[in-house]
Amino acid sequence: MSQRRKRHEASTQSRVALEAFKERETVAQLSKRFGVHPTPVNQWTRKLLEDAAELFERENGSKRAEAFETTELYEQIGRLQMELDWLKKKLPSSASKRRGLIDEEESRLSVAQQCELLGLARSTYYYEPARESPENMGLMRQIDEQYLTTPFYRIRWRSRWMAAAARWTTFSSNDFGAV
Repeated sequence: MSQRRKRHEASTQSRVALEAFKERETVAQLSKRFGVHPTPVNQWTRKLLEDAAELFERENGSKRAEAFETTELYEQIGRLQMELDWLKKKLPSSASKRRGLIDEEESRLSVAQQCELLGLARSTYYYEPARESPENMGLMRQIDEQYLTTPFYRIRWRSRWMAAAARWTTFSSNDFGAV
């Protein structure tokens, strides 16, 4: 039958490990005297030697100071996160105004980081709208003028006028002087 493993208190473990470290008695004698198997005696001694250096490396109260510092840092992270959320709510809604807030000369934050903070996609920052060609602008101007002079034209009349205007611009652009 298998027996349950016996659990020993930390004070017993430390006492046995110290006795084994002193090497006044063999491990077999210590295990008989304390009623412990020899394997844990060796393990506890090894652990005592490994952890002894940490006892002297730590300064007095360093654990408390470290815990306090960690708590303080978490509070600061929470505060900064709340401030960042508040600022994002107050940002202008239009992308063009947000684009103006980005400073390419800033050395501490890259453009990508600034875009992320502003909630702006980098593609939106670098986007330049396509410009209309002068021909398109001239055609749109003609359509606007025609609409202002004849707003009562419906779609059929307007499409006939546009077809005629397209033929007119085609003919006017050719050179008929040789004909």
